Amino acid sequence: GVLCDFESRYIELFNESPGSMRDRKDWSVNWTKFIETEQFKTLDWFPGSLDLLTYIKWCQNQGINIEMLSSSGGLKYHKEVTEHKIHWLCEKGIPYKANIVPGKKYKAEYANPESVLIDDTSSIINDFNAAGGYGILHKEVGETLTILRGLLDKQLNIVI
Repeated sequence: GVLCDFESRYIELFNESPGSMRDRKDWSVNWTKFIETEQFKTLDWFPGSLDLLTYIKWCQNQGINIEMLSSSGGLKYHKEVTEHKIHWLCEKGIPYKANIVPGKKYKAEYANPESVLIDDTSSIINDFNAAGGYGILHKEVGETLTILRGLLDKQLNIVI
């Protein structure tokens, strides 16, 4: 929900949003199909993500360290999802170091007073902030860019 559009692809394939599953068994079957058909390799850009990346590139040119932080959704398919996500980043020409963790709870381990996380999940932002980082809940690129521009003077590491 920041750079690529997972939710739209999931809806396209399974006719429901990933968070609406009432039956965990159905979610597990759909998730397996999603991974086995390598959907992460071909996700579309999320609206506004190219504008965000343009600004991130400018930040890097100012000497700010940029890294990517993403979840593989769990240990079961961690290797496969990591490979698929790194493939997507390479195909899109995104050169930043990719940190793929085996679940969203691990993102907070990257928090420190000089790090910023941009994420579309409020619980991840809350955990990151509680661990000492600065989390930005991403809903719309214009708002995210306004917040990032306000932080530039602090010369923080930016993690997406």
